[in-house]
Amino acid sequence: MNRAEFKLNHEEVIHSSYINGITMIWNPLESQLMIEDKILDVLKDYDVKNQNVDKFIKFVHSDDKKNMMNFFSMNLENIYKKKEELHQRYRLKINKDLVELIFIGKVVKSDFKYYLIGTNYLLKNIDNNCKTIKSLDYRLDLNTDLDKITGLPSSYSFKNSVSNFLKDAFCKNIRTAMFVVDLDNFKFVNDSYDHDFGDLLLNEVAKSIIALDIKDLIISRYSGNTFLLFKPNIISIDDVVQLSKKLIKCFNMPNIVNGREIYLTASIGVALSPDHGIDYNTLLKNADAAMYKAKKNGKNEFNLFDDSISAEFRRTYSLQKGLRTALESNEFYVVFQPKVSLDNSLVNGFEALARWNSKEFGLVSPGEFIPIAESSKMIIPIGNFVLEEVFKKTKCLLNEGNDNFKIAVNLSEMQLREDIVLSEFKRLIKKYNISPRYIEVEITESMLMKSFDKNVKILKDIKDLGISIALDDFGTGYSSLNYLTKLPIDVLKIDRSFVIDLVSNPKSKCIVENIINLSHQLGIKVVAEGVEDGFQVEYLKTILCDIVQGYYFSKPRMFNDIVNIVGKEI
Repeated sequence: MNRAEFKLNHEEVIHSSYINGITMIWNPLESQLMIEDKILDVLKDYDVKNQNVDKFIKFVHSDDKKNMMNFFSMNLENIYKKKEELHQRYRLKINKDLVELIFIGKVVKSDFKYYLIGTNYLLKNIDNNCKTIKSLDYRLDLNTDLDKITGLPSSYSFKNSVSNFLKDAFCKNIRTAMFVVDLDNFKFVNDSYDHDFGDLLLNEVAKSIIALDIKDLIISRYSGNTFLLFKPNIISIDDVVQLSKKLIKCFNMPNIVNGREIYLTASIGVALSPDHGIDYNTLLKNADAAMYKAKKNGKNEFNLFDDSISAEFRRTYSLQKGLRTALESNEFYVVFQPKVSLDNSLVNGFEALARWNSKEFGLVSPGEFIPIAESSKMIIPIGNFVLEEVFKKTKCLLNEGNDNFKIAVNLSEMQLREDIVLSEFKRLIKKYNISPRYIEVEITESMLMKSFDKNVKILKDIKDLGISIALDDFGTGYSSLNYLTKLPIDVLKIDRSFVIDLVSNPKSKCIVENIINLSHQLGIKVVAEGVEDGFQVEYLKTILCDIVQGYYFSKPRMFNDIVNIVGKEI
């Protein structure tokens, strides 16, 4: 019986585990006992096409036959209602030998019928004479519950089994591999559908991995949307590469849940023993680090652990630790990059940018500390600090008699998600008693997509305060022109990658020209970022770009250096 033959058409996904076991389905109404072809590895004479339960009972040890007949006679409807998990030990006769098994399964319902489905695990050869049956004691700790969502061995069971194997592997010089498989963007599934749907999808993923039928592979759901795999007897790195490619490829096909096709990708990290650790915790830590490296590289790929990853993660950890005291230690400050109007070549605004001068690390690049701040939620207090500075400096510019300017501040997706940014703006407007028309908020396409409808509503509320909205890095994210009609934006910022290519790439010229024309027809102003030479400035003038920003005019400056340049040429 292949996988397609035993897949039932029921609404509730089967919570069973096929890993290193033999799947069995019992249909009491038809008196059919369907057993996977793997049974032939144990009972060579068994006829899998004959689904009569009595044929199976014939192989059961005489002392266990009564219990097994009672087991198949249970009231499945009552068990289904109680949501009980079933365990049944029994022995099979193989010639003169005995093999002990345990069945672990549950009852499912389909078309008002009840089925028993689960997995038979080989425990041991009782007489120790059967050469074809290997003990699976090291694979599965049966005193530990299975994972309730996927039916796979629990993470506790997995840890015990792998830890025990690693001890033997080190002594016998056996090479092994630990895989951390993390599903990409799985939160979108739970947000778009619900967590029950997500659980059903996790179950389908587990079955897809199992269906790869990789010899000696041990699988577990570690937590959330993360799976752990352990493969002993690794001969070469190529074994790891090929297995990783198989795992990536198994996500190419959609998972079917409640009639819906769901496509997923996964990021995979791999660590080898003894190369990268000889104990469970070290191996898991390093495989996890390699997985996060795969995430950082763009997701949907695998990465093998090496020492450079370890060094990178140590630095990341140190920076994360440093961020927690950086604000209190006054290590953060804000710089301002001028924006120049192409109508008159005068400065008409600034972009506020956070900088971190760490006492321990020195100047840390925003490209390095901002992702760390976002992942640790430190971006919220840092963002609040920048907002406070922007309002404070806006008040200073107004007190100096300046009027025709805006200061733009970047918001992170985390700030929008926490639903506190609106109240923070209201507080600062009241505290500094300034008109919100001097403030501009910059957001990126990618951050909007994470919770589009919710984020658009928050932006509309911010705009209703009188603050203008700018869409940053246009052209690098989803870049759907349809979004321009849905977003409450006043300004569109063309990414510097297009500006740099203006000189040599006719396609970039065409894209930039059309973005500017369309934006103007929609009443949206356009800012070109990353302007670095005079040719770019002159060309952008000819195609009626409104504002430019870049090193051609000025690098980001300290506030004292920009107080007197508003409304002037630089």
